[in-house]
Amino acid sequence: MPPSVKKIVFPLLAILLSISLGLLTGELVIRTLYQDKIVLFPRYFTDRWYGEFHLRRMRPNMKFTHRSVDGVFHFKTNDQGFRNDTVIPYTKRPGEVRVLVLGDSHTFGYEVNQTETYAAVAEQLLRKQGLDATVINAGLSGTGTGEQLVFLEQEGYKFQPDYVVIGFFENDFDDNQKAGFFSVSNDSLQLVRKEHLPGIKVQNFIYQFKFIHWLSEHSYLYNFAFNTVWDFFKVLSSKRGKPSEVEQVTVGSLKISLADQTLENMLLKRLYQHTRSYAKLAILDIPTFMGRSSVPPGMEGDFYANADTFYHYPPHQSVFKRAGNTHVPHGQQHISASTHRIFGEQIAAYIAGARAQQP
Repeated sequence: MPPSVKKIVFPLLAILLSISLGLLTGELVIRTLYQDKIVLFPRYFTDRWYGEFHLRRMRPNMKFTHRSVDGVFHFKTNDQGFRNDTVIPYTKRPGEVRVLVLGDSHTFGYEVNQTETYAAVAEQLLRKQGLDATVINAGLSGTGTGEQLVFLEQEGYKFQPDYVVIGFFENDFDDNQKAGFFSVSNDSLQLVRKEHLPGIKVQNFIYQFKFIHWLSEHSYLYNFAFNTVWDFFKVLSSKRGKPSEVEQVTVGSLKISLADQTLENMLLKRLYQHTRSYAKLAILDIPTFMGRSSVPPGMEGDFYANADTFYHYPPHQSVFKRAGNTHVPHGQQHISASTHRIFGEQIAAYIAGARAQQP
């Protein structure tokens, strides 16, 4: 090797070796100090146009894992980005019963396996009862009622659901504000924007590379850095998008303004009006990690009034408690497999009962 080449190659090799050793050391340090605290939960989001609306969705045709101290959880998305194993055409089979499930990461099923989500459990139970049932899990992390409403009006209804299920969680109030699709003006719901794509450009770029996929699912150092940056911008966006309110009520760990409650109520009304012509609407009150209802005191009547059935958590609290921990104890503390199981049983029982009453 010529001396001139050696002067370039050897320093480059030394730099690469130093970087590799530094990253390996960082990985070992992070694993040692934070392995029980860090979650390897890659957010495989991308974008899609639904009519004039530009929304997030899960990346289609993916197989991936989530890892935390609580275990390894396996995921699969179909070509529409739903957490389903098969492609679901718009047109139903003769006699097929369709259920469309909307919600956030609790509904999508973070920290439970593919067959353990309440959507999957409901489908299994309905099929055991002889129904040709398809339950579509269109849950998406970070969505609130506003974003779910837009998806339902622009895309969800095309799947001809007989039942629509909304998994409501306490942070949906905050997510409505972040997405900013709707506001309330003169006692009416107003459309404000048609796009919400936080972090999507970055993800569309980095997830072109299979190596990033591997890091997302295996490297604690990568996830420590990624989650730190993600959470920083999430908090920053929240502060910019939601001014403080004087009148607030505490729900779990959140303070919900009266304006937030008014917006949620009007979103529920529009959602119920939209579904009434083609589907029954069920709303699930997903409990908080502290064991409380996600619905603020005084709003229960709004949820009962704007759904065909509302599963309010407090009356059923003992059932969930007897089944085990309502939430996964570590990680990001999403609802547990036992909680998913109970919700799936409730959905299946409601639908089976409704079908039995039909002439």
